[in-house]
Amino acid sequence: FIPDAAGDWQVQVYSKESEEWYAEDVQVVEGDPTGQSAEAQMIVAYDDNTSILYMEVWADRNGESVAAGDLTSCEVKLYDPTGALMFTETSSSPEADGVFRMTRASVSLTSDRLYGANVTVVDSRGTILTRQEFQAAG
Repeated sequence: FIPDAAGDWQVQVYSKESEEWYAEDVQVVEGDPTGQSAEAQMIVAYDDNTSILYMEVWADRNGESVAAGDLTSCEVKLYDPTGALMFTETSSSPEADGVFRMTRASVSLTSDRLYGANVTVVDSRGTILTRQEFQAAG
């Protein structure tokens, strides 16, 4: 989709096959004539032997990653499949490549369940909030 104005947008997709809704929050940058967005990105890896969740968070603005020098902080709020908050993890130390690398111990994830996260990155231009989902493998 291409938003026609700056602001907070939500994209929703319904899967007839699984009968589930999927949603993503997107923040469109003020003054960008192309309607490109700013997104907080996250990838996760989970080690079920140690119960450690590894998270890498970064920000993209107008299709390019935000440089480490422009980053201030990040926050991940992780929600279980019922929508209950499991934990909040924060960092104010991006690495030289512009990625916040965090780990959380004693995390219990259930295989084949969908988990949600509100991923927030603050940079020199403002706050970016994106909703992410991931499925624990099983």
